[in-house]
Amino acid sequence: MFKRFRSRYRPAIGVDITPAGINILQISQTESKLSIENFASEILPPHAIVDNQFKNIDVIAHCLKKIISTTSLSGYPAILAVPDSAIVNKLLQIDKNLPEESIEEAVYLEASKQFNYPLQEVSLDYSIAGPSKMNKEKLDIFITACRAEYINQRIETISRAGLSTQVVEPESNAIERIILLLKNRTKNQEITATIALIKINQLKIQLYVIKKNKTFFIHEELLGNHQWIAAFGQSALNKENILTEWNMQPKCQPSATNEDFEIIIRQIKKMLQFFYSAHANEVIEHLFLAGERELLAKLCLRLPDKIKIPVSIADPFADMLHSARICSQQIIEKAPSLLIACGLALRGSVNKYGWN
Repeated sequence: MFKRFRSRYRPAIGVDITPAGINILQISQTESKLSIENFASEILPPHAIVDNQFKNIDVIAHCLKKIISTTSLSGYPAILAVPDSAIVNKLLQIDKNLPEESIEEAVYLEASKQFNYPLQEVSLDYSIAGPSKMNKEKLDIFITACRAEYINQRIETISRAGLSTQVVEPESNAIERIILLLKNRTKNQEITATIALIKINQLKIQLYVIKKNKTFFIHEELLGNHQWIAAFGQSALNKENILTEWNMQPKCQPSATNEDFEIIIRQIKKMLQFFYSAHANEVIEHLFLAGERELLAKLCLRLPDKIKIPVSIADPFADMLHSARICSQQIIEKAPSLLIACGLALRGSVNKYGWN
């Protein structure tokens, strides 16, 4: 999304780097069918990524190299994501009569007034939204900005692992591509249907609300239940069955109890109430859950009665083919936790939806 990182080289792989680990996915398309060509993952050590910053680039790059060395992904350009919490979106106005070659300069001039730090420390992208409703003599310009530090850290990490970066974009862009796939399995497949997605990981819970294939609401909170976090982390470790020099054999942790699930359900209800307080006329027609499948399955049984919305576990791979090198059972189990990697990989594939 950030223009100075765009390239026309294809195909590309989706690389999702989170505090918990790295997921790499490659998707291709033949005629109307999508196919998973490659998948690999690796757990990261604690504190390698803190508050959107890569604190230990060498360690993260080492993990990436480890993945690449065991796959056939070497040489492919990578598509990366930055958390939406690290991104600022603003609507600006510029003179509509400006010649095309002067628009970018005008956008940067207006954008420079919006930030408390020098513009050279910002990675900026923009799109022309159209004539301004507030002033007929102006154009509305939608800008997306992120501190260049966050972008550069990701590009440097990819470079140290021997790969090149094709695109860095907001995580919500990847989610929007996934919703296009998930909507095919809902009762209302109209573009105007309002769809929500709750994404739960070891540290936080995120709510995305999408309409007309665009995210118009994002809310993020720290996960409020330490017991759930312990159970979530244990489940992830068991599923990966990976021990590294940074991860000692985990101690046995008790499973999340009914009370723990109720705490999470209350947190989800509060997040939905917060959404409705700002968008009273909207009706969420379906809610998808993303995260570790085992824990989400239990949550999915309890949640619909509590929020009065149809709920299902997000599985972007349900209608995809698998190459011979893919372990079908592994990809089925991990599907709900691979939404960002999948959305990024979709951008790197040639497809009928025009995800680029």
